Amino acid sequence: MIYELETAPGVWQEQLLEKHITYSPLLSHVREALKGIEPTGDGELVYYPCRVVLKSGEACDTVYIVPEEPYMKQWGVYPENDSGKRWIKMEDITEVMESPIRLPARFANQIYDHGESGMGYTIFTVVFSDGERQACGTGNAVDFIRYPKGKGPNDVAAVLPHEGRNAQPVAAPDWYWCLYSGEPFRPTRAAWQVSGGLGSITETLTVENHVILYNMHWLIFKRRLNNLIRDGAARLVPPPAGFDGRGFEWYLDVATGDIYRYGPPAPSVFDEWMRTDPHKIDPEKLGRWKRVTLG
Repeated sequence: MIYELETAPGVWQEQLLEKHITYSPLLSHVREALKGIEPTGDGELVYYPCRVVLKSGEACDTVYIVPEEPYMKQWGVYPENDSGKRWIKMEDITEVMESPIRLPARFANQIYDHGESGMGYTIFTVVFSDGERQACGTGNAVDFIRYPKGKGPNDVAAVLPHEGRNAQPVAAPDWYWCLYSGEPFRPTRAAWQVSGGLGSITETLTVENHVILYNMHWLIFKRRLNNLIRDGAARLVPPPAGFDGRGFEWYLDVATGDIYRYGPPAPSVFDEWMRTDPHKIDPEKLGRWKRVTLG
């Protein structure tokens, strides 16, 4: 269930600071899912921007899972006491996954690093890989945006903090807080990080016959690949001589010289992929990854 504070007439500051509910500790299935989600940070507070499915069957693409104490230090008021905030309970969550409408973490962190644009609001411009730009307006939590039709997180090329005031900024979608009690969750090595280069890019992911089976695992794979390219550890190259390159991308592991073939998933399969057993989907339509033997 999604909660909102309907009215708060005559509420004094002491009442706003008063805790009205007891927050659940971070549940084990949520903790495991957070290992696959790259957090962002605003001061001491670590945000996990997620898509969640609730026991009721409701799904929400704009949920922040955050620890209680750092949240209160940052925001000062419990969400159930703030008429401007929406929240959900940890114990209502059945699934947690990557949000399809979040900003990639490195870009969201750039915006956090530059601070708010004015009292209680933030404006920034998102630059996409095809050159299109979109001005965005939000509060002090900046991870979720309304993407232009046909675009998503993998299309973001840059952000321009505080730019776009005169460009009719697109308002952010409503978001929801989910607080938990206890120590903040900080994995020793997060799922989007890999221990080596392209040879270890699918570690911890479910891969069968070179097919990346689950949508969430493919999103982690893409983030790992983008990070390796950004860091210079991998490079997009032409197909090797004698190989048919149609429908595939080819990547060089800079450290080892190995070549890997990547088959992107078919755009038509994304909705089905998130809701259906992937074994029932044609594997040729899912993400595929394989080291190529040359010679």
